[in-house]
Amino acid sequence: MLATRNPDGPPRPGRRRRLLAAAGLAAALVAPASPAGAAPPPAPPAASGTAPQTAVGTVSQAAPGTAPAPAAAADGGTSLAAPGTAAAASGTAPAAAADGFASVSALGQNGTTGGAGGPVVTVTTTAQFLDHIARPGPYVIQVAGTITLPTGANDGMWNVASDKTIVGLGDDATLSGGGLNIGVPVDDDVTSPPANAVHNIIIRNLHLTGATDDLINVQMFSHHIWIDHNEFSNGDDGAVDIKRGSDFVTVSWNHFHDHDKTLLLGHDEDAGPQDIGRLRVTYHHNFFDRSDQRNPRVRFSALAHVYNNHYNDNSYGVASTYDAAVLMENNYFYSVNNPGRVASAATSAASSSGATSWSPATTRSRPGARCRTRAGTTRTPSTRPRACRPSSRRAPGPARPRPPPRRPPRARTASPPWPRSARTAPPAAPADRP
Repeated sequence: MLATRNPDGPPRPGRRRRLLAAAGLAAALVAPASPAGAAPPPAPPAASGTAPQTAVGTVSQAAPGTAPAPAAAADGGTSLAAPGTAAAASGTAPAAAADGFASVSALGQNGTTGGAGGPVVTVTTTAQFLDHIARPGPYVIQVAGTITLPTGANDGMWNVASDKTIVGLGDDATLSGGGLNIGVPVDDDVTSPPANAVHNIIIRNLHLTGATDDLINVQMFSHHIWIDHNEFSNGDDGAVDIKRGSDFVTVSWNHFHDHDKTLLLGHDEDAGPQDIGRLRVTYHHNFFDRSDQRNPRVRFSALAHVYNNHYNDNSYGVASTYDAAVLMENNYFYSVNNPGRVASAATSAASSSGATSWSPATTRSRPGARCRTRAGTTRTPSTRPRACRPSSRRAPGPARPRPPPRRPPRARTASPPWPRSARTAPPAAPADRP
């Protein structure tokens, strides 16, 4: 116990201890007493048309430059916080079960459970990891330490089979040099979910970095995917790309940094036959820490629910294009040029080729995309109070006839009101002096 000298009596507690004790006493005096056994307040209802959520109506209060800390798990389980994030520092645990669209019962799958019920294995080498993620049947694959994924003949993308949980142990579990591919091979002629579509995968508590392509790619009608409490950085292309008819995905509590093209939802303007009515994804409690763009960029999505995310120093937040439906709620934007953008199909095609860019306009002027916000959305003070910024570029139409003048032109007089000679005659020569 710290003490200071007291010439009139025994030692007394130090100044810091006295201040802490005084602050505690003041808090106890002003804080209202909670009745024993009081039930917590009921959670607000989920937004219309979205999957069941937890704490949808809450607002992230994280300070600028820090990631919001996750809530503790209901079962009091072990912390699975992403390495290097506020969650890891606080030691809080994530939710025990998937939420958002990954929790929906659909396509023959009741929520997302990953490899629950299967063998639990711990892998420490590249060979062990690649062997187990490709095996049929459920597996819980625990990653210890750093595993380097080789580039190989597939540009470093390695297939993950259905019914897998891939989870890192501790705060240093890392997949480096390659990425994870969730989905069967690409076939543009397939426009409905095939029987062998990859499904029921959980990826948690990993640092994915340095991939030569995507860090995670979800494609070809893969469904019920939960990507939770991870760290993403320094990928060559996308961090988490979801495309080609994939559905019922939740991306939650992740830290994205040192990355350019972060989240892509819908990859191409010609993918409508596969994507329309699908691509239902929940993005919540993610920290976009100087991840430049696509946070996410959305095409054709039936509904992308973006809520309680923290944006710090990005070129833009969310882009809604090609008739996508985006619901943004309770997001925090700090030093973000454009929190939300909306563009029509024609403008999006030109933008992707570098011909033009989104320009500010009113939401009603857009012919293609939809973007809605709810009360509680915080916007950067440097931008105008508009959460959706659609393009004002319109397709050229027939020329409109020029409207008639409001009144007939004033008739001009035949001659000016003063003699023309007074303006045009040369000046008289000065008289000779005597």
